[in-house]
Order: sequence, then C-alpha cells, then structure tokens
Amino acid sequence: MTDGDKASMFAYRRAMNTIGAAALLMGANFGMADAVVGPERSLRLSWQTFFRRKRREVNVIFAGSKNRTTYMYREYGTYYEVDENVTSQKLAEWLVWLKGL
Repeated sequence: MTDGDKASMFAYRRAMNTIGAAALLMGANFGMADAVVGPERSLRLSWQTFFRRKRREVNVIFAGSKNRTTYMYREYGTYYEVDENVTSQKLAEWLVWLKGL
C-alpha cells in the first residue's frame, strides 16, 4: 500500500476529531461506518440503515487537504441534503436522524 492509497493525515485527523466529539454527544450510540479513501486522499465515511423500507444514508467526505472542501450529505428516498458546515453537532444530529428518531 502506498501513501496514495491512504487518506491524508489532514483528512484522518479531522475525521477522528469530528467523530470523537459526535460520540461524546451521542454516548457513542451509532453504528460503524464504511470508510473509503477518495480522490486526492480524502476520506469518505458512510452510515446506512433502512427505515420504512427505504434506505437512509449519511455520508461525510473529509477533504484530503485544507484547500479542498469537507462536506456531508444525507439521503432518504427522494430527499437529499448537502451541508459544507461539517461539525460534530451536525454529524450527531444526522446520525440520530439516520435511526429514524
């Protein structure tokens, strides 16, 4: 595995800080995410569940450098929302939404 196959340290640290703070807010009460390294060594974390027979999904893309945009989006049926203001509070709220609460 080369460095190009790994998320950048910038993406990794931002992800760990955001998730760690969200876990404190939620009591670590959320499932595991799928993690994928994206373009320019970004890090994509994805949580999915089914609610009323439809897939719900929350994704956070942590940019590989400060020159790129970190953002999150969620989907449920035809509903779709994007937010470039990624915070641990927003992530916690969206993960609660993911559960259908």
